[in-house]
Amino acid sequence: MQALTEQIAPEIIAGESAAGEAFLSPEELRLLSAIGFMAAKSGFLVPAIRIFEALLVLRPRAAFPFIGMSIAYTAVGMAGEAVHLLRDRALPVCAEHQELRLWLCVALQQAGSRAAAMKELAASTQGLQPEAWPALARRLSALLGGRPIEPKWPTPAPVVEANGEAAAS
Repeated sequence: MQALTEQIAPEIIAGESAAGEAFLSPEELRLLSAIGFMAAKSGFLVPAIRIFEALLVLRPRAAFPFIGMSIAYTAVGMAGEAVHLLRDRALPVCAEHQELRLWLCVALQQAGSRAAAMKELAASTQGLQPEAWPALARRLSALLGGRPIEPKWPTPAPVVEANGEAAAS
């Protein structure tokens, strides 16, 4: 789970509450976020949503609570709800966070809208060279059937028959 919380940029977790007060320390926010992500990935929808809604109160313009809620919905087979959440609630509030668009790709793909996911992925990475894409975009591209960028797989060696000749494929 630590790897997932590391994918969410630490600077979008740290900061002040909507009232400008340091309500929780960055370490406490990371811990609460990690618990929320564990609940989400384990299929505990209601506790995960409650944790991330509470984090949203503390960080109303942050992307990570929306990402956590979308993971929770997707984990229990409600990818359509994750799409709705990201498009209708998250992007209008914090569209500057590219992570939201990438997680929208995941939700669209999980909801069965592969073409819409590919279109969103293309739009969210438009103008960037593949080497400059965030690691998540590279994984999404491979997941959604785009050109594999990472890792570069070696070409398999031809199968050789016992008599030393190449096998027909």
